[in-house]
Amino acid sequence: MDEKQKSVLISEQGYEDAEEILAVKDLYDPREQWASFVLNAIKAKELFLRDVNYIIRGKEVLIVDEFTGRVMQVFRLSAQTLWQYTI
Repeated sequence: MDEKQKSVLISEQGYEDAEEILAVKDLYDPREQWASFVLNAIKAKELFLRDVNYIIRGKEVLIVDEFTGRVMQVFRLSAQTLWQYTI
């Protein structure tokens, strides 16, 4: 995990465990994007803090600008792109 670059890497054992938990043969299967989902979930959990980096207002997740502290303009984020925006 690199906090400054906001990136994470998964070990070989981590990939194997994720494939077992998700019941998939390959996280990198081009028909399903499990690898990016798993990496983004780990980033969200380990690198971003609720009410610091993002806030939840109703059913919306709003990104907080790290330089100004202001809530960024409202736009819809899908589960896939939720944390890709900040990374």
